[in-house]
Amino acid sequence: MNGTAISQRIREIMASRGLNQQLLAEKLQITQPAVSKYLSGRIPPPTVLLRLSRLSGKSIEWILTGSDSPAPPSGVAEPADRYRVLLGTNEKLESLPPPIKRSVCDLIDRLYAELVDK
Repeated sequence: MNGTAISQRIREIMASRGLNQQLLAEKLQITQPAVSKYLSGRIPPPTVLLRLSRLSGKSIEWILTGSDSPAPPSGVAEPADRYRVLLGTNEKLESLPPPIKRSVCDLIDRLYAELVDK
């Protein structure tokens, strides 16, 4: 990735929104010196890229590369209910004390290995 090209695209976003460094910093919830670094070629971290994308209506891919791939499919291949169940399960797992979490993960790995071997 080219930091100079990325900084140019950030400048384009700023110009299209009529923002100076301070206003962009406020909208991105970062400091003005951080914006200055990004305009000098430092590549922003993922959270800042996401905020830039939302602010500008441009994809993160465009911010990083200057081009967009074809639009992603409009829907998700799996039902949303499945993701809610997985999210709930993950939240429960993350709330467990580390030793128990490791044991549960080991158990899942063993069960999965048995299923795959069949």
